[in-house]
Amino acid sequence: MKKFAFKSIKTRLTFWFLCVALIPLSIILVITYTQRAKAIEIRTFEKLTAIRDLKVKQLESWIDERIGDMKTASSNYSLSNLEDIINKNYLNKNDIKILNNDRQILIRYLENYLSYDEFFIINPLNGEIIISTNTSSEGEDKSNNTYFLKPMQSQELFIKDIYYSKEKSKVTMTFSIPIFSTKYNDNHIIGILVARIDLEHSLFNLLRDRVGLGKTGETLIVNKNVMALNELRWYENAPLNLKINAQPAVSAVNGETGIKISTDYRNVKVLTAYTYIPETGWGFVSKQDLYELNAPMRKTISDFFILFLVTALLIYIVTFFISKTISTPIVKLSSHANNIAKGNFDSKIDIQTFDETATLTNSINSMTSSLTQNIIVSNSQNILYSALVEENEITDFAKSLLLELMDFSNSEVAAYFKLNDAGTKFYKLISFGLEEEGNNSFDVRNYEGEFGKVLAEKKVILQQDIPDDTRFLYKTVAGNIIPKNILIIPLIADNEIDSLVVLGSLNKYSDSFITIVKETTPFVNSALGRILEIIKVRHFTKELENANINLQEKSEELQVQAEELQSQSEELNEQNTELEAQKKLVEESSRLKSQFLTNMSHELRTPLNSVIALSRVLVDQTKDKLSDEEINYLRVIDRNGKNLLNLINDILDLSKIESGKLDFYFEDTNLYEILNLAVDNLEPLSAEKKIELVKKIPSDITHIQTDQKRFLQVIENIVGNAIKFTDKGSVTVTARNDNENLYVEVIDTGIGISKTDIQHIFDEFIQADGSSTKQFEGTGLGLTISYKLIKELGGNLEVESKLGKGSKFTIIHPIKLSDNIRNFKSRQSIDNGTQLNSKISYEKADLNINLTGKRILLVEDNDVAIIQIKNLLEDEGLIIDSVVNVKEALKYIKNTVPDGFILDIMMPGIDGIEFLQKIRTFAFTKTIPVIMLTAKDLTHKELATIKGNNVYQLIYKGDINKKELVSLVKGMLKISTKNSGTKDKEKTVSLISPKAKKRGKVKSSDIPKILVVEDNHDNMIVIEALLKNKCKLLKAFDGKSGLELGKLKKPDLILMDITLPKIGGITVMKKLKSDPATSNIPIIALTAHAMTGDKEKFLSAGFDDYIKKPIDADDFIDHINKWVNVS
Repeated sequence: MKKFAFKSIKTRLTFWFLCVALIPLSIILVITYTQRAKAIEIRTFEKLTAIRDLKVKQLESWIDERIGDMKTASSNYSLSNLEDIINKNYLNKNDIKILNNDRQILIRYLENYLSYDEFFIINPLNGEIIISTNTSSEGEDKSNNTYFLKPMQSQELFIKDIYYSKEKSKVTMTFSIPIFSTKYNDNHIIGILVARIDLEHSLFNLLRDRVGLGKTGETLIVNKNVMALNELRWYENAPLNLKINAQPAVSAVNGETGIKISTDYRNVKVLTAYTYIPETGWGFVSKQDLYELNAPMRKTISDFFILFLVTALLIYIVTFFISKTISTPIVKLSSHANNIAKGNFDSKIDIQTFDETATLTNSINSMTSSLTQNIIVSNSQNILYSALVEENEITDFAKSLLLELMDFSNSEVAAYFKLNDAGTKFYKLISFGLEEEGNNSFDVRNYEGEFGKVLAEKKVILQQDIPDDTRFLYKTVAGNIIPKNILIIPLIADNEIDSLVVLGSLNKYSDSFITIVKETTPFVNSALGRILEIIKVRHFTKELENANINLQEKSEELQVQAEELQSQSEELNEQNTELEAQKKLVEESSRLKSQFLTNMSHELRTPLNSVIALSRVLVDQTKDKLSDEEINYLRVIDRNGKNLLNLINDILDLSKIESGKLDFYFEDTNLYEILNLAVDNLEPLSAEKKIELVKKIPSDITHIQTDQKRFLQVIENIVGNAIKFTDKGSVTVTARNDNENLYVEVIDTGIGISKTDIQHIFDEFIQADGSSTKQFEGTGLGLTISYKLIKELGGNLEVESKLGKGSKFTIIHPIKLSDNIRNFKSRQSIDNGTQLNSKISYEKADLNINLTGKRILLVEDNDVAIIQIKNLLEDEGLIIDSVVNVKEALKYIKNTVPDGFILDIMMPGIDGIEFLQKIRTFAFTKTIPVIMLTAKDLTHKELATIKGNNVYQLIYKGDINKKELVSLVKGMLKISTKNSGTKDKEKTVSLISPKAKKRGKVKSSDIPKILVVEDNHDNMIVIEALLKNKCKLLKAFDGKSGLELGKLKKPDLILMDITLPKIGGITVMKKLKSDPATSNIPIIALTAHAMTGDKEKFLSAGFDDYIKKPIDADDFIDHINKWVNVS
């Protein structure tokens, strides 16, 4: 958008003067108008409110008058004679006389009061009119009319709202009142007096009085249906025909009083004042058009506008003359500036003033003279620039420079002196007007003659007092003449004087020329430098031409080499492409290998399940029927099945290590505990072979950062291997450390290893006993796996051995983790030495503590887990209170402080970790020990939170048995006994969820009902054999049948295979758990999958327990006994 701009200063001044004058005037007028408009508005509101209130009082007064009339008429004593007539069927003359008298009374009322159209009295017994001022109405039946029924019911005056009367063919309203007997004390009704109102001459006439409402105002009344009841100014036949939907009318019939702007039935904006008349239920509205009400404001606007225009005109006239006085000198200055812009520098300004304008005029005139001089200088410079810029030779440069300077200065003599290549003398390169016989050179080292001062100061020198012995003589036809002025100009290149320009004139040099010389000297120096550089470039170019010839020869040689490199590059690209394809094949091969191992694990374990389990069943069930030799055969089958299972496990471990898919969880490890645990686990093996197992482990051995599970596996492999290859003597385990590493030495007195075999001792499927007799069992993978595992942990495994004397294996492990350990996942431990990512370790010896009466709060939402833990702990005398969410747990601890907590981590709403943080903020639960339950792998952050809140132990669901759990609880409560003080709250509340009470462990006297869902018939035979005579067994061979049988039979326990036809095992489990009828049945997962994380995955999915295949008979029965008694 183009910005508006004034084209003259006079216009600008006029505009701004007008703004300065008119803006305050406008503000004053607006404020005055606003105040006056407000006052008019207030007066209008007050007027309309007053009219409304006045009219309402008139209406109320009119109604009161009608009520007074009715009461007066009904109490007329003469009308009491009607009592003797109303019960008669035939009237005598006296009765007719009474009726005529009473009619005359009503006619007199009608004549005296103009508001009425008719009076009549209704017989209360039959509802017929017995007397009327209109005799034609007598005898009519009015028994169903409200003006008869209402007074009969209420025995009070009744006002029937305005309605259309078909008899009168017009709108009317009625007042009716009972006439009571005065002859008897019972005060009964002897007639109903009804007065029909003449609305046209009474009420409507009252509302037509529009005094104060102008030409557009009116008043109106509406009934509860907002129908107009009176005649309107702008609508014919309005009563009961026009519905007023305007808000004021609606508000009025709703009992509200107010004033507002609205639109009326004409859709015209009006100001309305409204209220409610309770006697009749009418809404009353008085209104007047806003346009008429705003007439005074429009008049005010018109007056203000005329005032504004007159004032603006006067201001404009004054402003115009003031701005003209100011702008005239400025206009002249502008005109002078335009002349200068056009090149007319002879223009002068003549302004007859004595103020700042005169000072400005003199300054501009001076500036014009200076500008003229500068233009002359600038033009001369441009000419000189044009002459010199195209020269590339020093002689041509000197000639052009001298000619131009002589032309500018009108000099008669000019010479150009150039420094020689040796830098010792200036020689005359070219001259004009000089005597040629004079000295044409001079020494640089001697500051002689006219050049001395120039060489010393390196600046332009003007000499005016020329001595007679000057070398610059102007040659004329009359002889040599000495010039009056000599100007010497030094030309500088590389900060040294390279040339001298000498000008001589018989006349004085002007100041403008001296200025031209001084200002152009830098440019001339630059031009000279350019020419000198050109000369140097020419010299260098010749040298480069010679060098290019040599370079061309070298370039041809390089081209040959480049072609050879290009060929090699293409070969490398082809090799890279082949390598990339091979890399993809290797990656695909690795993926297929992992998938193959997973599938083979499942497929190999499934038949092994039948082999191991059934051989164990046969041993147990037929030991009294078979011979010792036959039983030994079965034990051989069992033993070799287990060996095959160990081989499968070793191959899986080795494969995961080699593929880099084995996860490691590094944490701070108490080495003393981990080494003792490894040795203790192998004591039965050494005792069986009757060899001594010696521990030399200092209790203050350092802690290290390692994966506890994998490090324990290495220790047990090495120590177990030593025991296996030692027939007599001992196996000794020692440990020591220096500043960097831990050293665990396993020394045995076994068979030893030959020098030939020791080189391959860590290779797959290699044993030290490589003879054909093969005295020792095993696959030769144990040492390989140990070696690779310790390498993954950042350490090393070394061996020393002498054949026939024994071996020493040294496990070297860094104390601190190195940066190059792959698959690193830092993980915090919960307590010293506790292994978090595998089955927990527990104290073997029971702690000396009495559990009877100790109270544990169990926070667990899984009903099956509640039943399991309660059954395991209540037998020890513990009181187990359980809640199913954190909200109930917080209520519990407000009344009862337990001795310990068992918390599930995964809870609805607030989880167990958040609850743990909450209870640590309360003084009375801050030190109470906690055991936490989980079925998932925890994050680093979650583990750090657990450690930071004093958790005694973390248990992975499905890994705990009664002995372990009781041992852990004893250890926890021993801590609680040390830390607890006097409890402030003694009240105890047991909040065991009703859902958890529904199902408990089956009593030992009952025969449990177990459903097995397994598609493999051999596995089903194994399970059936293991549970034979111990339970009632239900069988299903696919998921669909298992689901139907579970819902139908509702067994005490379900064993569920994961991979099932029709419906998968996980889906069946979830459907049973979601059904209230089967949700409490414990379900154990059966699977031959043995990859990392399978167990946690199944427990997290909702299974209550987990049994892996091949089935170990003892382990299988132990798992079953957790839920039902089959012992």
